[in-house]
Amino acid sequence: TVDPWAHWFAEGWQKRVTDKFESLFSPDCQEGEIVYKDPHYASYGQVLCFIDFAFVVFLYLISKSARNTMLFGLSWHVYWMMNFMNPSLGVERGSDSTMPQWVLTEYFVVEVTSVLGGLIAITATCIPRVRLRNIDFLADDMNTFTLSITDIWEGAVTYLCGQQRSAKRFQLEIAIDSLSGTMAESQAHIDGAWWETFNLGSCGRTRRMLRHFEACATDFKDNICIVKDCVLSETFNGQHNEFIHVIQGATYDLLRETQALMWILAAACNDGMIDSEEKARIEVSASSVRAAQAELLATFQAAAPPVSSDLAEEQLFLFALSVWSRKMTDFADDLCKREGVDCAGVDPDTSFMCGNESIFGAVWQSCIDTWHPRRCFMPDHMLFAFRNWLAICSCFLIGYYANGAFFDQYSYTMAMTLSLLILKDGSHIVEYDKSTKRLLGVTLGKSLPIVIVSVLAFLPCLSTFRMVVQAFLIWGYVTVFTFVYFDSDVWSYVANLVTGFGIGGLMEPCSGLDNDKVFVGKYKELGSVTVAIFIQGILQAILKRRSVRDFLVVSLKGLTCALEEGFEAALTPDIARMQAAMDEAARTLKAAKEIAPECDPKMQLYRGGTQPFDVELCNSILKDMEILLAQLNMIAVAAKDWVPYAEVAAASSEEEPMPEISVGILELMHSRSSIQEIRHELLESLRLVAEVLPEMFKEAPDRAKLIQLRRPEDVRTAMQLEGAEALYQELAAASRHFPKEEKELTNDLRVRVTIVVRAFQSAAYHLGRIEESCIKHARK
Repeated sequence: TVDPWAHWFAEGWQKRVTDKFESLFSPDCQEGEIVYKDPHYASYGQVLCFIDFAFVVFLYLISKSARNTMLFGLSWHVYWMMNFMNPSLGVERGSDSTMPQWVLTEYFVVEVTSVLGGLIAITATCIPRVRLRNIDFLADDMNTFTLSITDIWEGAVTYLCGQQRSAKRFQLEIAIDSLSGTMAESQAHIDGAWWETFNLGSCGRTRRMLRHFEACATDFKDNICIVKDCVLSETFNGQHNEFIHVIQGATYDLLRETQALMWILAAACNDGMIDSEEKARIEVSASSVRAAQAELLATFQAAAPPVSSDLAEEQLFLFALSVWSRKMTDFADDLCKREGVDCAGVDPDTSFMCGNESIFGAVWQSCIDTWHPRRCFMPDHMLFAFRNWLAICSCFLIGYYANGAFFDQYSYTMAMTLSLLILKDGSHIVEYDKSTKRLLGVTLGKSLPIVIVSVLAFLPCLSTFRMVVQAFLIWGYVTVFTFVYFDSDVWSYVANLVTGFGIGGLMEPCSGLDNDKVFVGKYKELGSVTVAIFIQGILQAILKRRSVRDFLVVSLKGLTCALEEGFEAALTPDIARMQAAMDEAARTLKAAKEIAPECDPKMQLYRGGTQPFDVELCNSILKDMEILLAQLNMIAVAAKDWVPYAEVAAASSEEEPMPEISVGILELMHSRSSIQEIRHELLESLRLVAEVLPEMFKEAPDRAKLIQLRRPEDVRTAMQLEGAEALYQELAAASRHFPKEEKELTNDLRVRVTIVVRAFQSAAYHLGRIEESCIKHARK
């Protein structure tokens, strides 16, 4: 081995050491006193360093950056700041005068290895026949999604064209419920593919095309929810068999033509460009769908179903099917207009520079998404930032000052660990389960490498065999726990921590294996990490403003009030007000779905004297709420003028709202005398649910409010919505003067008025179901 003092004889080295020693000499300096090169550092430099550290940590946390960006940025910031403030380290400078000083510093080594590691990780995704990129999954995602949609429609048509109820309706319910997971996975791949393509070249065009196809295909998600309600509610009574016998052939024709068009559109989007051949094929298929639409309309008018509740389910289903077909033809028309460009309307030669999907547009949009005050200073996000900021800063101060027991002064271990284990953004609970897994994962990640590397102690330090064995151990360790991460639902998080925190220990140099100080240091490190995780959990519990059930109650109050506002606007009528209520209901329903799993008693450390939370009841009620919102959306579709290639669902609150144009359906109903009875019955149920439902899920519900629940027989009466039959009769009389529709079922006014009344009936039924669930729960 090389003598560690050999560099003393290097040219110029002795002079550098003596000059440095003399520069530190001062007559006022006492033995053991730290002397800083900058005389002002002792006065206020340390304070400025703490302020700098806290401010940068706050900026990372308050931003809406991606989680991985936060993790790596925070961890390296903790590391460099602690080393900078450590008197024995300070600012590292190179020691070789023949090379630039910054080349031999740790900063340069970290930067180079980070870039090389990133390049290796990116290169690994390009291995032939190994699909690791998001772009590789897009075509399969679209095919899977298209297959799911077409299968659901085919199954629903087959079921409703039958003659009796069967268990197939529950299979369709499961398929429809699982569709949301398929949508989320597809959207994640589309978002991730931007970083792989930058929307450039053929892959970038393919991503843009599939992104717009996916957006169009998910526009009618509320239609699918209505299909589920129709399938579950259909009783096959009355004139069902006679009516289906007449329109069955036309219904199947429209189904097959729309399925074929959807598959053609999916295939056309896969290559990223619409050429003349594809355009011709799309136009032919779209014409066939329109012909099938006209045939279905003619057959429907020949059957002449009355405006009544008897065939309301069937008419609603046919309307939803026609809406799906029309959406597909609208998208086909839009694609055909884009011949030579992609479906976003972007010329491939200029996509680098212009448009929201270009690199510059994406960078600008990312800056807005990351730093817009409206996103950064939302209450939940601010609480997330403050919790993590306080925990990291507390551990940084402990690491800087504490010295003794298992604490080493100027240790970055505690703060750096918490910077890699930041709490979940939007979490409303103290994550006891997650904290336990954090402790287990980090402990195993620090301990297992000690055991594994101890095998190398029996091998010579500079032998080739040792190098091969160590490389094999590292490869096996990473492979095993990475496999667990990807393949386990329960232990994936633990395996991820074991892998990440164990890599450093596996790289332990040979000279340290026989040194007892190494094992003492590892023991101290485990103690520090344990204390850091406990500090994080304690601070999270202290800063918990309200219980998670309180957050759920707030979301349910907002949801029920928004639904009440929406139905009241539909009965007024006021389409613009109804659309705003639908937006709010969609937002609060999403929030309630996210919070509900956190209320599970399994997530609590102890229950105490609170009322047990009924998870099944909550999930059942949220499903009914989702159908209520879907019915409100269907009322909007039936009441508004059709806008080609426009979303059926409520638009995002951040988008410019489109002007709402009524076709007079709601105004016609408002002029009927029987609508007042419906208004009274429906709003009474909505107000009762809005008053009682949030109270049901409180930790200490007010029994006085629960007394407001009606008797079961009164609830069953309200579920029938008695005024609906009178309204059907009035509308049937008025429909004799409606103009005859010649093109599509979606424009037929008789169908539209039937659908609106049917939506009111369905809303009353599901409100009654919610009230029945509340009655059963209150009696426990």
